[in-house]
Amino acid sequence: MSCKNIPNASTNECENRECSDIEIRSKVLSTNVESKKKYGEKIIKKLGEVEVGGIVVDDTYIPEGYVEIKGVTKTPVITQCKLVFGNIIVEGYIVKDIRYATPVDCHIDIDKCKSYRNNLKDIVVKVPFRFAGPIEDIKIGRNPDREETRKYDYLQNTMGACDKGTMGPALCEWESSEKGSLVKPPYCELIKWKIKEYDVCRDDEEGCHHSKLYNIFTEKMVVTFKFEVFQEMVVCPE
Repeated sequence: MSCKNIPNASTNECENRECSDIEIRSKVLSTNVESKKKYGEKIIKKLGEVEVGGIVVDDTYIPEGYVEIKGVTKTPVITQCKLVFGNIIVEGYIVKDIRYATPVDCHIDIDKCKSYRNNLKDIVVKVPFRFAGPIEDIKIGRNPDREETRKYDYLQNTMGACDKGTMGPALCEWESSEKGSLVKPPYCELIKWKIKEYDVCRDDEEGCHHSKLYNIFTEKMVVTFKFEVFQEMVVCPE
């Protein structure tokens, strides 16, 4: 097996290598260049706005137990927003900063104590989400010249007397043509988001804490995102 450097045709600095026993031979017979004047202006067009969302339920387990949730702040992070054949797909996560109070001594009965000390603690969790749905009233511009591959077979006829030979498409030669167009896809920009939640403090009656302490914090969130949809286009003068 050879592993020789071959000319680098890529734009990065990594070398292309021939690291197999497959031999490639190629020859350029001619070069054609065609150019013509075609003026236009590249613009970014707003196609519309779309809202997408859903319900997310998450349980945060706090093993040492807690007396009270002091506050929760949420920050949504979008990792993907794609428009796919009339549908929008949104993925990401919500960063939750949960602040809570827990007794210094987790074995005390807080209902019988006249006073007790708490530790204020803070944890950060990431809650993933994935929403999808159809888009209505937004028309996505597409180039009519879609990717296309055509194959033209040759007839091979070796039939003769006494039912010898075959007739059908030749397996050793044929013609084919391929074409495709490249366009920049539409994209989304987040402009608004809203999270409504219903919070529940629960106890699973396990772990190192008194039964009066909670150790599970459940949030049932209604999440809504609003996006603007844009697409880059070329406008030609009339």
